[in-house]
Amino acid sequence: MGICLSLLVCLVTATPVAAQVGADTTQPQAPATIKGRIFDRESGESMPYTNVFISGTNIGTMAFTDGFYIIKGLQPGTYTIKASYISYAIGSQTLVLGPGEVKNVDFHLEVQAIMADPLEIQAERALVE
Repeated sequence: MGICLSLLVCLVTATPVAAQVGADTTQPQAPATIKGRIFDRESGESMPYTNVFISGTNIGTMAFTDGFYIIKGLQPGTYTIKASYISYAIGSQTLVLGPGEVKNVDFHLEVQAIMADPLEIQAERALVE
């Protein structure tokens, strides 16, 4: 009985995990990367400090002083990436990332006026004698 039990323990521990019933045999997928630059559409100049983010998530970054940005560690899938800068229209592009893929996505943002209602300021001041 002791020999059978020892043999059973050896067989169970020697079986690879992937060969055991119900084991998950999927391999983790290599993370993907999105990178690119942000430009002013009219002047062609780079736009530092532009916010770049993936819509519907809390994943994002800010462009460096040369307008370059990079977002690493993304799972393969479909993403909508957006770029926003005050007084510019929001840029948006949808892309599909494969495992380990690095995609270059540049944005050329267009100036957009911020419209506001007219503002009237009034004040009274005591006369100085």
